[in-house]
Amino acid sequence: NKYSVAGGTVLISPTAVASSIADLSDNDLTWIMVPSDEQRAPLMIQQIGEIEAELRVQRPDRPIKLAIIHRMDALGMGTRVALNSLTLNDKTLAENVSPNVGTVLIEPYSADSANQEGVVSRQLAFGPDIVVMAGLAEAVTQVMQPLEGRWQGTPRPYYVLIDSLKVPELLA
Repeated sequence: NKYSVAGGTVLISPTAVASSIADLSDNDLTWIMVPSDEQRAPLMIQQIGEIEAELRVQRPDRPIKLAIIHRMDALGMGTRVALNSLTLNDKTLAENVSPNVGTVLIEPYSADSANQEGVVSRQLAFGPDIVVMAGLAEAVTQVMQPLEGRWQGTPRPYYVLIDSLKVPELLA
């Protein structure tokens, strides 16, 4: 807003996905070219539902555990909020997070921190069946890789990632 709106400049991003971009007071000068997190959420919810159905067949004796690990910025928060309509174990996301149920762990992280050991340790203790991650490459190197490296036994969790995590670090 400080520069583009003041100068009447149109900004078009080929990679930005934060739905909050649509809410900017920018005289409609900022545009994104890819689906926003709100637009991607139904597909993510569908994918999580398919994984849950598969896990229910494999593990009918216990509820499915879901972790949502998200960066504390517009990208991560937008994805996290867009998942509010998710249901798991026949309960809403909010019902699953409650202390009485505890089958969903929502874990925000700061990209400024060089060490995400706390996040990794809490995830190991929680033992999710499905991990949703919203962030950038640091989520792969500082959360996913240490989590996978320290995971004990099987089965390992399924991962559902947003596009910005499909980086060379993920392939490595």
